[in-house]
Amino acid sequence: PLAGRRILATGAATGIGAAAVRVLHEAGAKLAATYHRTAPADDAAPVAWLQCDVRDAEAVNAAFRNAVAELGGLDVLVNAAGLWQPGVPGQITSDEIDFLLQTNVKGTILTNQAAHAAMRGHGGRIINFGSSEAVMGSPFSAVYAATKGAVQAWTRSAAKAWGADRVTVNALAPAVQT
Repeated sequence: PLAGRRILATGAATGIGAAAVRVLHEAGAKLAATYHRTAPADDAAPVAWLQCDVRDAEAVNAAFRNAVAELGGLDVLVNAAGLWQPGVPGQITSDEIDFLLQTNVKGTILTNQAAHAAMRGHGGRIINFGSSEAVMGSPFSAVYAATKGAVQAWTRSAAKAWGADRVTVNALAPAVQT
C-alpha cells in the first residue's frame, strides 16, 4: 500500500527514525531522509539522504525543497527528529532546557510547517513522535517529558488548523521499558 508514496523522514540516521526508514523502504515507499550530526550507517536504506539541523529554519526549508524536488512532491512526513536527555527536577540547567526545547519543540514546529507548505495543495499526512512520558511524567527526564507534552499540544493544534487543507497531523507516543 505504500508503493510510490513520497515520504520524508527526519532524524532518520538512528533510533526510531532509522527503523522507520528501513520499514518504509521495504514497503516500497519513495523516500528522502534527514540526519543531523550522525551520518547514516553504511547499511542504511538506499534513500535520498539530506543533512538537516531541524532547529534551523533555513536548513529545514532547504531540506524540504530538496526532498520535494527529489521525490516529485511530498505525501507523508515522518518526523522522528528529537532527543531524549536526562534531567532531574531541581538539577536542570538553563542550557539543558534550551537545548531540548529547540530540538524537540522548535524542530517539530519548523518541520511540520515546511511539510504543510509542501502538502497544502494536495493533502498529506504528518506523523510526529511524542512520548508516553508526556502523559506519565518522569522524575529522571522531566524536561524531555515537558517537550513531548508540547509536541502533543502542537500536533492537536496543527491538526485543527490544517484539516481543511486535507493535511492530517497525528502523534505516536512510544513507551520504552528498560
